[in-house]
Formats: sequence, C-alpha cells, structure tokens
Amino acid sequence: MATPALSGLPKEIEERVVHDPIARKIMLVIFKAGTVRPKIGLETGIRYPPFEDLPQWTKVIEDLIRLKLVERNVADRLIHCPRCGSIHVSSRLLCPWCKSFNIEPTFIIQHTLCGYIDTESKFRDPNTGQLICPKCKRPLRKEGLDYVVIGKVFECLNCKRKTNKPLIAFYCRNCTHQFDYLNASYEPVYEYTLTPLGQKLVVSGALHKEEIINALKELGLIVESPGKEKGRSGIDHTFDIIARTPQGRVLAIDFAEEKDPSLAITSRIPKALDTEVDRYVIILPSGAFEASMMVQMKNVAVLELTEPYLVERIVSIAKELLKKEAKEVEVTPEVPEASEEEFFGLGGELNIPEEELLSVSEEKKEEEKKEEGKKEEKGEEKKEEALLGSDEFFGM
Repeated sequence: MATPALSGLPKEIEERVVHDPIARKIMLVIFKAGTVRPKIGLETGIRYPPFEDLPQWTKVIEDLIRLKLVERNVADRLIHCPRCGSIHVSSRLLCPWCKSFNIEPTFIIQHTLCGYIDTESKFRDPNTGQLICPKCKRPLRKEGLDYVVIGKVFECLNCKRKTNKPLIAFYCRNCTHQFDYLNASYEPVYEYTLTPLGQKLVVSGALHKEEIINALKELGLIVESPGKEKGRSGIDHTFDIIARTPQGRVLAIDFAEEKDPSLAITSRIPKALDTEVDRYVIILPSGAFEASMMVQMKNVAVLELTEPYLVERIVSIAKELLKKEAKEVEVTPEVPEASEEEFFGLGGELNIPEEELLSVSEEKKEEEKKEEGKKEEKGEEKKEEALLGSDEFFGM
C-alpha cells in the first residue's frame, strides 16, 4: 500500500524513496548525524562508516542527489596515484639536476668578521659539531654577533649542488609509482547533508508510514492514514495514522515536525484528551526522552524518529492493546443453578449407568448373606448355652 502523497512533495520523489529501503536508511542516517563526513586513512582509503553496511549506497546516494533530497559538499581533496588509484601517497623533494631525492635543507651563513659565505654544513666541524669558519678558522659562537643567517637552500648530497627550488614529486606507497603534480589525480572528497526538501520528507514520517501501516494490518487492525476521530467536543481530530482493533479500540499515531519537543507535545496532548484514544504515539524528530518526561498520561508514548526499532516499538504497543482487549472481552462460562427439588434430591430422574446399578445390587446381596450368617451363628451359640445350663442344673 502506497502512502498518500504529501503536500508540497512531488509524488515521484516520495514513491522513489519510500519504496527503497536503502534510500530510506541513507536519509535517516544523514538526518540523525546532521552531516556525514568521510574517514580518511592512507592505508584504509576514504570510508563512510555509517553507509558501509548498505549495499550499493554510492549509486543510491547519487539518485538522492539528483532528486535534490541530499546535497554533497567538498570536505577535502586528495592526491591519488594515477596508476593504481591509491591515496597512500607521499611527497618527495628532488634535486633539479640529478633528480635525486637525497637532498637536505641547510642554512646559508656569513661570518661577520671575515665576510666568508657558505652553507651551514661547510661551517660545521664533523668531529665537535661546532661552527668554525672554513676561511679564518675562528669559531662562531652566537648568531647575530659572530655570524648571520642569510637564507635557506637545499643541498644535494649526491651531486653537491644547491637550490632553493627543488622539484616536487609524489611516490605511491602502494605500487611504488613516482609521478609529478601534472600527472597526479587530485580528487575531491565529499560530505553529505539533507536538503530542506529531504528534511521535510523525513520529519513528515513518509519514510515510516507504509511500513507501520503494513505491520499494524498484519496484526488484524483496521488502519487509516490519515485518520479522523471525533472528540467529546464534537470536533473531528486528524491523526497521521489511526488503527482500530476488532472491538473498536483506537491506536493513534502522529509525526511531529516541530523542532521544539515541548511545543510538539503541548500542541498534541489536547487531541488525546478530547478523543480519549486508547493509545496515542507521538513521534518526534529529536528529544523524545526529554519530552517523555513531560507527559503524565499512561496512554501516551513518545518515540524518536531515528530509533533503530521504531516500527517494532509501535507493533509492541499495538500488541499490548490487543492483549488488554482480549482479557476484558473474555467471559467465564456460567454454571447452571440447581433447582430446589434437585438440590434436595427430589424430582427428576437420576441417570445412573446400568453397570453401577448391578454392582450396587450385588453388594447389597453380599451384605444380606453376611448378616444371615451372623444370625445363624448367634442362634447356635444360644442353643449351646441352653444345653450347658441343663447339665449344670442336674449336677452333671
């Protein structure tokens, strides 16, 4: 299901981004970061860590730039090797005559007493390291008093020539290719931000609406976007998403575009109070935690637009609403009340199985036989007593 076109946004742009999960992710990452800048390493190259897990993100971001949702600005320029493209490149200073990189900087010194001029290396004693004039052999103790520094040059240690303008070359540490600045590839490195149009698309909730609607429908809810709910005042309040349970309970969702969280909350809470929706979710561009501290209503939840599990949080709220509804509509089976006659064992027929009746009659017969046997035993005992008494009477 496609979300309705947003006012002020071309439908082509909305549909292109809403239905592309990579594009949605890129825009949300840039929105949260403000600006996505490159991480540059000579060995690792140019990296954009927030985008690295997104396949073909470079191609997708080019489409977003073309659609004027994302803009890129030059953050830096790097020298690339023209042979392998690596940025692991170092600079070299070369002797203009022999093209050797074995040159070193040195100062030109003038001895104030004798006027001799030469490079510092010629004045430096290799054994003691002290400055000694090669001409008059006097030591140079303090600059400005014994000598002055006229300038700085590069001296080639191979051909011994001096120059104040060495050649500049570049050496690729990856493929060992050496090249000059004319053959170097000098490429820009970009940083990415959202355009005003891109920011409007994000804060409007368009990147999430379709996914939220589909998730709520899978739970069996009836979803409208936008949806209306009549309040006790008689006013029809509009919400970005209205989801109704089978028993008519209402989950309302709004995307706030205000940058001030307190303003976003205070301007929307009256809707929840008037309509008495069962659950109300307000999604803010930022500052959701601080805003949630302002809300004192149990049925109101404040979430942040860039939360990684935003849709899952809303689904969880919907499930809680359905679970609560299921408990309230559950009816315990009624036990039928017994009539007065049945209570006292009067009236009505007792449905006793035939087997139980037979077992009861057999038990009764056995009891009767036992009683008859006991009576016979008692009679015999009496006869014996009577006979015993007559013998005693005659002294026998």
